Amino acid sequence: MPALEKVRELYPDPPPAAPEARERARLALVARIERRGRRRVVMPAAGLAIAAAAAVVALVGVGDEARIDAGAAAVLREAAAKANEQKPLPPLGHGRVLYVKSVDAYLNTWADTASFSVLVPHVRETWHGPEGGLLVTSTGEPEFLSARDRQRWIAAGRPNLREGGVGRTALERQATSDLPTDVDALFSRLEDEARGHSEGTARQMFTRLGDHLRETNISPRQRAALYEVAARIPGVELIGRVRDPVGRSGVAVAMEHPSDGTRETLVIDRASGVLLAEERVTLRENVYGYPAGTLIGHSTYLVTRMVGAVGSRPE
Repeated sequence: MPALEKVRELYPDPPPAAPEARERARLALVARIERRGRRRVVMPAAGLAIAAAAAVVALVGVGDEARIDAGAAAVLREAAAKANEQKPLPPLGHGRVLYVKSVDAYLNTWADTASFSVLVPHVRETWHGPEGGLLVTSTGEPEFLSARDRQRWIAAGRPNLREGGVGRTALERQATSDLPTDVDALFSRLEDEARGHSEGTARQMFTRLGDHLRETNISPRQRAALYEVAARIPGVELIGRVRDPVGRSGVAVAMEHPSDGTRETLVIDRASGVLLAEERVTLRENVYGYPAGTLIGHSTYLVTRMVGAVGSRPE
């Protein structure tokens, strides 16, 4: 028997997944990729085939015809002014390591005949030093957001939802940010990087803007320029005064994502212009089937300080 036929006999192709599972897996994969690759979708063998197919699907972009929200622009310019008033952190060097502690929770989706999702929380600590760094994460107790998800988990044989436990990952040296502080130049750079994205240029600019705000040692002027750019992005809307997942007061601006029916939100401290949290909530029509306003993901930044060495914590 030819070798290829023998392999096919021993490892036959899995049966095709149900259409609902395919669609949920595809959209979960797209959403996970856009959320900077930090989270992962957990899939059995059949789900892996779905993910591979989803990775090559060409999605039609959403236009950027939305107008600029005057209220959001005013709040973002106020945040820029407050950011400019802050003292910069010292540069990384001997005895100077950037420490960031955050808590987060994002959906993990198991894609099989009947897929289900679960919100998995983590405590996340990062150290960025002049020669490299460290990431330490610990996994908390997963939470089902619907009775349907829990019932499907039981039907799937109650797979382990707390994979990972405590993880330690070495980080490469974080280069000094080269973001321009000139707002026009920064806008052009982010626009060029975002152009051609499946969700549209404006939505990807908003996502990339968040990438530059978190866990980095950017200067107050660079942070201010990012907020000034956000004030010019069409489709950014003002949510208003909110409290982040740990109860701190802030002001929120957001961008809707029609591809999965969610809203991406930045929560900013009005007194300092510091990013307090990022959140992902469902809209009325969403692919997950959850009620509007359901929190399906967040990263909440608790501490950003300089410490003496990788692995040490502020007092």
